[in-house]
Amino acid sequence: MELEGGEGEGGHPGRRVGQSEEARVAFVQQHGTAGVEALVARGGRALDRWLRELRALATAREYREVTIDTERLWLVVGDVTAPAEARAGAAVALSPVLDADLRRQLRITSDTCAEPKLRVALRKVAEGAEERDVDEAVAALVQDKVRT
Repeated sequence: MELEGGEGEGGHPGRRVGQSEEARVAFVQQHGTAGVEALVARGGRALDRWLRELRALATAREYREVTIDTERLWLVVGDVTAPAEARAGAAVALSPVLDADLRRQLRITSDTCAEPKLRVALRKVAEGAEERDVDEAVAALVQDKVRT
């Protein structure tokens, strides 16, 4: 996330960005998984843009990039009351940081998933499948939700 408009309060360019980051963190803390669900939801974004931005969420390193705590992403992945799109989005956001143990945990979560297309999408992420294969599985899930 980049902000335009020059310097923040007191002539410090990073202050405004820092304040918006503090507001984002406060929102997520106050709203729990609902706040994270809102950040990983597709909204009106094109599918490819949404997936690209999801992959950047857990690995953002610069102060201008939005990051989400991986523990909160895991809460969304495992929340059976969360929308399937948000659960898949959270899994995609986690994909760059998954090690073998976390992949096994995600595979277990996918095995307990009642929705077949969500199960496939979570399984693809858990297996460390190629991005295009994950993207196709998520696209099938999202397209199914648009039709229903």
